[in-house]
Amino acid sequence: MTIHTDIDSIRLSGPSGREALGGLRQSADFRRLKLLQSPTDFCNQMFLLLGRNLAVATSMLPPAKRQEGIITFLCCRVLDAHEDLHADGATSARNILAAMEYLTGKIATPPPAPVYEGQRETDRLEALLADRLPWLRQALEALPRAQQERVTKLLTAIAVEMANDRARERFGGQGNLAEY
Repeated sequence: MTIHTDIDSIRLSGPSGREALGGLRQSADFRRLKLLQSPTDFCNQMFLLLGRNLAVATSMLPPAKRQEGIITFLCCRVLDAHEDLHADGATSARNILAAMEYLTGKIATPPPAPVYEGQRETDRLEALLADRLPWLRQALEALPRAQQERVTKLLTAIAVEMANDRARERFGGQGNLAEY
């Protein structure tokens, strides 16, 4: 699956570029997002909504690096959903690890998406992304093997640190900041 962001074709200079960049700050249409049937369209829209200005920078990367970056970013946002949207640290830690294990192919069944969707739009977007985990796994599995391995290694390291912090009822740990 190749994710082509709408930002790929945006000219960043002139009035149309400014309008396009302004569009990165529009509110999400959750009804429309929930109705999307294409994993590619869903991942594309989620990246534009969650990545915002990062989508502009990512558009400047070579296509292969862009794909890897987009998928890595979305996978990390799923981990963040499980970190932020569960009531207790133990549940959060368990689901962070389960999401990582599902995305990396270690387990066959995804963890349930967080029930609490948060107050902020970004929390609600992350909860929706967590609910569509099979689509994100499909995108990860479509990457070339070397890219899958890089994403898997990074995702595993981040998930372990996040889970350890949440199990201790901490957020944004200082354990291994270089990896985190």
